[in-house]
Amino acid sequence: MHILLAFVLFGALAPVPGKPLQAGAKACAGANCNSANKQQTAPNPAILGKQTAPEVNSGADGQKRDENKNQSVTVSKFPAVSISKDWADWGVWCFSFLLVIVGGLQVHFLNQTLKAIKIQVKDAKDSAIAADVLAQGTLQAMRDQATHMYNQTLHLGSFASAAEQNAKTTQDTLTAIERQGKSMRRQTTHLKNSAEAALLNAKAAINAERPWVFASVKKQFPDMDMFTVHAENKGRTPAFILEGSVGFLLVKSFEDMPLIPPYTFDTLVRGKIVLPESSALVFGFSQKSLMKKFGSDFPRHFEEGKIFAIGRIVYRDLLTPDHKTTHETRWICWYRPGEEDAVSPVEGVGLSDEYERYT
Repeated sequence: MHILLAFVLFGALAPVPGKPLQAGAKACAGANCNSANKQQTAPNPAILGKQTAPEVNSGADGQKRDENKNQSVTVSKFPAVSISKDWADWGVWCFSFLLVIVGGLQVHFLNQTLKAIKIQVKDAKDSAIAADVLAQGTLQAMRDQATHMYNQTLHLGSFASAAEQNAKTTQDTLTAIERQGKSMRRQTTHLKNSAEAALLNAKAAINAERPWVFASVKKQFPDMDMFTVHAENKGRTPAFILEGSVGFLLVKSFEDMPLIPPYTFDTLVRGKIVLPESSALVFGFSQKSLMKKFGSDFPRHFEEGKIFAIGRIVYRDLLTPDHKTTHETRWICWYRPGEEDAVSPVEGVGLSDEYERYT
């Protein structure tokens, strides 16, 4: 619209190149202007004014001099004026036309820019309104959340007070339980001591009432080097012998004794009942039997070697219904041929406890 209006104004005001304009033509204005292609006819000559001829004085030289220089001028018609346009005028006209086009384009682009600015302003207003609504909603939500948290804090305070009271009650209960525990521990200690004492008494009573079998080596005749091994019951109940064996070891010194006794001997007695304060024969040996057993290795002097008699007796209580509970007696003796006390118990020579045991 703006470009079209600029074209109309420029076409109305700009002169047409190449058409002469005659004097006396009226200027065009608005809708009363005739076509630019018609020529205007000059009006009749008009007398502008008429004055009296001035007086002429003659000088001494005989020449006339004008006393009044004012003269009258009569204009009969206006001269025709013709305006011709060259390439420079056409260049100005084209440049003006280009300026109009550029101005129109500028107006167009400014209009588009204005519309874009209006749209941006509207979007900015909408965004501001939306942001304001969102901010109000967020603020309200934060206020609600703060109120909720405050209420929760109040409830938590109540719960904390109740928990503190419960903790105090629990602490008192734990203190009471601890006191009871200490009292129960003391009572348990007393009960344990009493139970251990009762167990010891029971074991003592059982041991007092059970059979106790020992091995004894006796010389058969004073003038003869013959010895017998007996199983003697020193307990209060009869003993039932399950196994009885005797063996001999020949070593150079005590350090050569094995740590574990080699009980690989044949069983010599089995199934015998030994009453309290009585004995049962297990085995007999003499110097001749030992010389026959060891042959040339038989030691005739103390420095040549040592002979030990070892054995074990396995038995159970005849009056106890539990036949699985058995007892064992292990024994060892040192045989020294040629001496009056040829057989003596081994004590304090550093032998393993496996050689002498009572269960």
